[in-house]
Amino acid sequence: AGTLYVGGYFIAAGGTLTNYIARWSNAWGTLLGGTMTHTANQGIQSLAINQTGTLFIGGTFNGAAGSTSRNLVRWFNNAYGTLNGQQSGTIDNIIYALTIGLDNRLYFGGEFGNAGGTATTRVGQWFGSFGTMTSGVSNKVNGLATMLDGRIFVGGNFAVAGGGSALTVAFWNGVQFAPAGGGITNGAPQTGFVRNDNSLLISGRIQQVGSVPTP
Repeated sequence: AGTLYVGGYFIAAGGTLTNYIARWSNAWGTLLGGTMTHTANQGIQSLAINQTGTLFIGGTFNGAAGSTSRNLVRWFNNAYGTLNGQQSGTIDNIIYALTIGLDNRLYFGGEFGNAGGTATTRVGQWFGSFGTMTSGVSNKVNGLATMLDGRIFVGGNFAVAGGGSALTVAFWNGVQFAPAGGGITNGAPQTGFVRNDNSLLISGRIQQVGSVPTP
């Protein structure tokens, strides 16, 4: 059996003090190596595990186990740690979404404008060092997902991605953004789920997709 990791705004799970993140493996437990410190009533917003078993944690917090990994931290071998390059700067605002690319690259989205000392407008990537995704997007990112063909779904409250029109939904191909048809014209996506046939299910505050009502 595997291990389930859960993050959010809570202090206990199953009677065990857990401070915003817990794991389940036949019983509730904490992540060894220390506890999270938070600054707002939003706590942890997103979790992602890469191919080597590193758990990435995003949200609103000051750090973990004494580290200064503001809003983004990793946990591996029972210890919290900063991401390489994070020492030269911090994620300066909340992270809402994380996903791991097919190449094991970490993608993160939210409301920030800086990551590791690099200007990254609401969406960025990390693969040993922080990097931009062209000029980013024009408003907050709510959800990310990795498609089976390697593209990254980006959903949020934006109207522009990478300098081009993309109404609330865009796909990143590793080089540039592309819009998803007419996008969501009344509402904004919160999450995306990729199916086995590489189609995408989107949920959120959605009333119309392109010209099609979605009551």
